[in-house]
Amino acid sequence: MASAIDPESYAADVQAALDRFPGSRYLRTDLAGCSSLNQVSSIGTRIYAVYLPIGTDVGAICAEVGRTGGYGKWLDNSTDPAATIGCG
Repeated sequence: MASAIDPESYAADVQAALDRFPGSRYLRTDLAGCSSLNQVSSIGTRIYAVYLPIGTDVGAICAEVGRTGGYGKWLDNSTDPAATIGCG
């Protein structure tokens, strides 16, 4: 859904995304225990990721991707961090 990578605006960026996407949550990727997420940003800062938990139903994930304009990712320890769920 959204990521915050600027230490100067982590709190504001995360809160804005949480407000924009009701029901969403956030996590710090390097503490999440999911190797399917990038652990640091391309500029070397921590990443706070805002996400909407949907489950494993690809149809439901893709419907939400279509509604929000975001992308789907598996939160696990086997998927490449560059991979997204194919929603057409």
